[in-house]
Amino acid sequence: MVEDPIIQFKDPDKTLLRPAIATQNLKATITHLRRYVPFRLIIPFLEADLGQVSRGKGNQLDVAMPAIAHRHFDSRRPLYRFDSTEYNDCQGILPHPDWVDYLKQHYAIVRGWAAWEWHPIASPGLQ
Repeated sequence: MVEDPIIQFKDPDKTLLRPAIATQNLKATITHLRRYVPFRLIIPFLEADLGQVSRGKGNQLDVAMPAIAHRHFDSRRPLYRFDSTEYNDCQGILPHPDWVDYLKQHYAIVRGWAAWEWHPIASPGLQ
């Protein structure tokens, strides 16, 4: 079993963040994120269409998600769909044009929200 790398970081002014990250071996973390996150990030958009797809361990949800996202791309308007309906053939994502327009129009607001939510002072759980 591969342990998730833990970045030990306690610098209050965050000046050492980049060097601390640069010294970490993030390959396992990146592999883990690339394997699961794209398929699970759009779950809230497609919740009603997931039916009996298992969300537990294993990858039943991941395997089903490309076809579900493709099928409901126009009606549910998830953030994106995949470049294939077959899980093993997915190499990228295709953003939904409505979300692209929204993010372009409201970029400053979305960026401000993200900065506020992810800033350690605003979000004590992220410290």
